[in-house]
Amino acid sequence: MAEPIRGGNTSGWPYSLNIGTLIVGEDIDLLVLMIALTPALSDVLLPKPDKGKYAALFSSNQLRTSNANLKNSIVYIHAVSGCDTTSAFRRKGKGKIKLLEEYGEVSRIAKKFDETDCTQDELCQAGEQLVLLLYGTEKSVTALNKCRFQCFNRALARQKTEVKLQTLPPTSDACKQHFLRVYYQVQLWREKKRNPKEWGWKSSELGLLPGPMLNPPAPPPPPPKNFYKSSHVRVRKAVVTAALVRELVYHAVTFVYIVPAWDAAIKQKR
Repeated sequence: MAEPIRGGNTSGWPYSLNIGTLIVGEDIDLLVLMIALTPALSDVLLPKPDKGKYAALFSSNQLRTSNANLKNSIVYIHAVSGCDTTSAFRRKGKGKIKLLEEYGEVSRIAKKFDETDCTQDELCQAGEQLVLLLYGTEKSVTALNKCRFQCFNRALARQKTEVKLQTLPPTSDACKQHFLRVYYQVQLWREKKRNPKEWGWKSSELGLLPGPMLNPPAPPPPPPKNFYKSSHVRVRKAVVTAALVRELVYHAVTFVYIVPAWDAAIKQKR
């Protein structure tokens, strides 16, 4: 972000400043929308509360100039990395996604979310590509669920305690719901109306709520061929082996005590 401009005494706003628009607020959404949506010939100022009698002013012109490469994708980055209506990826902040922007991947994917006729499958496929990049997945891995499994194995090898599941990539199903809401939010900022119920939201008595996953987070894997038969045989062998060991140990101990006593009894009888 650009360095804020130092303005005059706050008591003089807006009369001491020759500006077209002055907005007041503390939400990061305001800075994002100033960069993405302010017309080139306009300058919007956003005062930032500051200690002392002077305050900082963010200028939309200065923000656009210093973030020219982000102008077209910043609303997408903001929505994907977590805003008021979307979730965030644990330990994957806006800086991580902005770093990917330098390689052009985010801009390419973000264009999909500006399209008005993009299908849900196309959006989710583009979203999964971003998540795979975000978690540093190998190029050979193209399925998000496989990426999640690999990340779990890596975390399991590093951790001495339990693996924190919230640090893993989302499942493919959860990712789909997330990027449906991202698309709806981006379209809303672009002033394009969409039905929220078709894009990751559901109605409730409290209003709109994020839609749940449609599939369980970890479906049970299919059993291998002859799984139950082979398992039964292995269990039976283990039980028999354990029983034999117990019997052998018991008889060996018993034999140690019985034989000397038997010999003594025979000698006494003689």
